[in-house]
Amino acid sequence: MTAPGSLLPRVLPQLQARLGELRDLLREEQSIIGQRDMEALQPLLERKTQLLHQVEKLDEQRRKALREAGFEDGSQDMENCLAIQPDPEPLTAAWAAALSLLRECQALNESNGSVIHQSMALNERLLNALRGGSADESAAYGPEGTRTATHGVRNLGKA
Repeated sequence: MTAPGSLLPRVLPQLQARLGELRDLLREEQSIIGQRDMEALQPLLERKTQLLHQVEKLDEQRRKALREAGFEDGSQDMENCLAIQPDPEPLTAAWAAALSLLRECQALNESNGSVIHQSMALNERLLNALRGGSADESAAYGPEGTRTATHGVRNLGKA
């Protein structure tokens, strides 16, 4: 008979490793966004998607191990399941590291998303100014969610 949660000794170190890779990738993404190197961003986003799929699979395996051991998927349940493992200390350390990495990944992802959002807003204001409107004018949408004609558009000249 296998021990309850017997997948955990294999899954948790892998989960920790993939989250470490994801954190490093998010740091690289942060640098690329700062440099505005859009050519380097596409392969990075593809790798990020692959890593996220791997993390999801590993987390599903972790959840399965919990269910098989008779636990729900809560933080206290995870701690209780780890406590009954034959060698709980390395697993508890791997789980704590994985949670820490996950929080770091979330913070980096939110920061990167915020920078991208701000950059897009700036680009939209600049495009609006080039179209002859005020740089501070925001896009207007009608009741159906379609863009309405921008007021203040003027012809900047002919080529």
